[in-house]
Amino acid sequence: MSVEADFFVAYNQWIAPPSPTAPTTTFTYWWSNGRPNEYMDVMIMPGAPSVHLQEVGRETYNAGDHFVLALTIANEQNYWVQFDANYIRIPSR
Repeated sequence: MSVEADFFVAYNQWIAPPSPTAPTTTFTYWWSNGRPNEYMDVMIMPGAPSVHLQEVGRETYNAGDHFVLALTIANEQNYWVQFDANYIRIPSR
């Protein structure tokens, strides 16, 4: 059994250090012409192996003409952190 999939990478995204007014940041990834039974996921990879970013929220919703995956991430460092977002979409048949 073979499965067709689309792979994408969003390079060099940045997340700010936490602050009292913004302890987390939400990033959105979307795909057009999506169908409710398609699979879409995102994996966050920090630019340095010693950096830890924590996913604290995940929501998928229909925005009319496309679907959106919103990831809320907490940066546990006291400085800006670069990361890559690797995402996959498996279309429905």
